[in-house]
Amino acid sequence: MLLIIAATTLAASFISGLSGFGFGLIAMAVLPLLLGIKLANAFVSFCGLAIFASLTIPLRKHIAWKALLPLLAGTALGVPIGVYGLVNLPEGLLLKILAGFILSYVAFALLVQNRVHFHMDRRWGYLAGFVGGIISGALSAGGPPVIMYCDSLNLGKKGFKATLQVYFVILILYKIPLFFITGLLSAELWRTLLYYSPLVAAGTAGGVLLFHRLSDLWFRRVVLILLTAFAVIMIVKS
Repeated sequence: MLLIIAATTLAASFISGLSGFGFGLIAMAVLPLLLGIKLANAFVSFCGLAIFASLTIPLRKHIAWKALLPLLAGTALGVPIGVYGLVNLPEGLLLKILAGFILSYVAFALLVQNRVHFHMDRRWGYLAGFVGGIISGALSAGGPPVIMYCDSLNLGKKGFKATLQVYFVILILYKIPLFFITGLLSAELWRTLLYYSPLVAAGTAGGVLLFHRLSDLWFRRVVLILLTAFAVIMIVKS
């Protein structure tokens, strides 16, 4: 079991270092089965905070604040609903709906967006943040709606990654007081974080090294491939 947790943590950290997202989606596809949903949610959140904060620093000049603000406003409403409400709904149903949404966007991006210069109106950021906040509050895997919104804005790989990092950092900081209220900040959480933190650092560093070698075109292809893979994981898991 320890080897599976270690391998999952390392892989999720590498993907996150490369793409700027994916830690929660990959980790939460496996870790709840081994750690339990509550410990896994808190563990993934704190690991994500360390990863995204470290990735923000070198890319801070590329943050698209106009795209970020609607996301944060929507998320502020969505996270409490996720933490206090949706944890009681069938997880399988939630994942299937989200997976269908992801696959629909990937199909749109491949069949339409590459041929037509389409930009999602920034007002959609409120909805993306709200939905992402709900899913993140419940499952720590609320990235896809936000990723799809940012991807549609054609921010370039640095702008895309920088904007996501700031969003995720603020999101997790917002969740931590709710974790405290619900009793998720346990001694077992701190032990788990201490034990696996070296793997988080190593995986993230490896992903960042590969990130610098990718062109904008290949980076966007990686984003779409990962979104598709995550959708399949959600369907299989549910």
